[in-house]
Amino acid sequence: MDLINNPGGKDLAEMASDMSGFRIGARIRRIRTARGLSQAKLGSMVGLSADRVQQYENGYRKPKMDKLKEIAAALGVETMAFTDPEVTNGIGAMYAFFEMERLYGAHVVEMAGRYLVEFEKGRTTDMSHYLEEWYNVHKDYEEKFSAATTQEAKEAVETDYLLWKSNFPSTITYKTEVNLRKARIKNQIEALQKELSDLNDGE
Repeated sequence: MDLINNPGGKDLAEMASDMSGFRIGARIRRIRTARGLSQAKLGSMVGLSADRVQQYENGYRKPKMDKLKEIAAALGVETMAFTDPEVTNGIGAMYAFFEMERLYGAHVVEMAGRYLVEFEKGRTTDMSHYLEEWYNVHKDYEEKFSAATTQEAKEAVETDYLLWKSNFPSTITYKTEVNLRKARIKNQIEALQKELSDLNDGE
C-alpha cells in the first residue's frame, strides 16, 4: 500500500510496525502446528491460557520479548523465527530469505560454484556460506519430498524443513562443532599412532 491510498496518513514503516503483531502471531501458529501442539498445550508450557495464545496468534496482542523467548524455548526454535527479520547481519538476512521464500518464491541456485538467491523477477544476491548450507538442505528437502509416497510423509518432510529454518543458525553451529570435534579426535589419534610407532621402533 502506498501513501496515496492510505487515508490514515501513516507511512510504510509505521504501518509495518502496527502489523508486526499479526506477523509474529502467524509465525507462532505455523510452528506450533508443525510441532503438533494445541493452543492450550503451548499455553500450559509457558504459563498462558489458550485464549491468550489465540490472541497472540491472531495478532490482537503482541507478546513481550521475555514471553516470546519462553514460547520459542517451548517450541524448540530460535526466537528470531518469530520476529521480523533484521538484514543488518548475516543471520538476520537468512531469516529474511526464509520469509521471502514463503512470500515471493525466492530460492537458492548454484551458478559456477556460487550460491545465489533467485527471485521471480531475476533479482539475485549471494551470501556464500549460509546459502551453500541452505542450498544443500533445500536440495535434500526436494529429493525427500519427491520420494515421499503419502501425504503424511510429505508433511513430515515439510515439517523437518520448517523446523530446520526455524532453528537457524543452531543447525549450522552444531554441524560446525561436530566437524571441529572430529578434527581434534583425528589429530589425537594420529599423535597416539605416531607415539605407538616410535615405541615399537625402540624395542
